[in-house]
Amino acid sequence: MGGDQRQFERFATKAPADVIEFDDDHAPRVLRGCTVSDLSRGGVCLTAPTPIYVGRSMIISLRTGDIRRVFTGVARHATYKRGTYLIGVEFCALAHVRDVEGTMKELGINPSALAEQEQR
Repeated sequence: MGGDQRQFERFATKAPADVIEFDDDHAPRVLRGCTVSDLSRGGVCLTAPTPIYVGRSMIISLRTGDIRRVFTGVARHATYKRGTYLIGVEFCALAHVRDVEGTMKELGINPSALAEQEQR
């Protein structure tokens, strides 16, 4: 067969995103300066300034215009290319994060303000 055999159609975008990555012990790390380069019903492709390892879970907040979206997922692919990291993320629920916005607030992050600064 070959070629791109994705389940869902992908849509190109350049939406700024903030990411909370959880390590193997579920300790959070906030990553700024990420961008969602494509989006589908099943996941996103992120560009990130630092690596995110395959298997790591995360919260992704992106804003396009006046709309903010928050997703949870797991890194399924990671590549370093031209000075940036490309991370393929599959959307899924995170068993260790019961309250996404509460988790964000615990880290001192205002969920409604994420990615807003980069839109201005």
